[in-house]
Amino acid sequence: VLTCVYGAGSGTRPLFLTVASSPLSLSSPVSFFSYSPPNIVTATRSTTSGSLITISGNNFGTNASSIRVVVGSTFGLCSNVSVITHHTVITCLAPPGSGI
Repeated sequence: VLTCVYGAGSGTRPLFLTVASSPLSLSSPVSFFSYSPPNIVTATRSTTSGSLITISGNNFGTNASSIRVVVGSTFGLCSNVSVITHHTVITCLAPPGSGI
């Protein structure tokens, strides 16, 4: 039985297994590990275009440039996405036309 512990992250990463014994040494990607998809637990409502939206949940990642936030089915993408707490809290500015 082989148990691997992987650190926090997002996306899909290769899983390498290295076997070293005399005279054989083998190292190759044997599988791929995928993190769970993002999960939103709470989100603040946008009251006007450009208002700050705070989203809490898990599995968001750490790189704001790779996070896309879509508001509704017709409003579009938020701008200025920021990671506030790695993997769990992000903020962004509401797109034009959004709000209650």
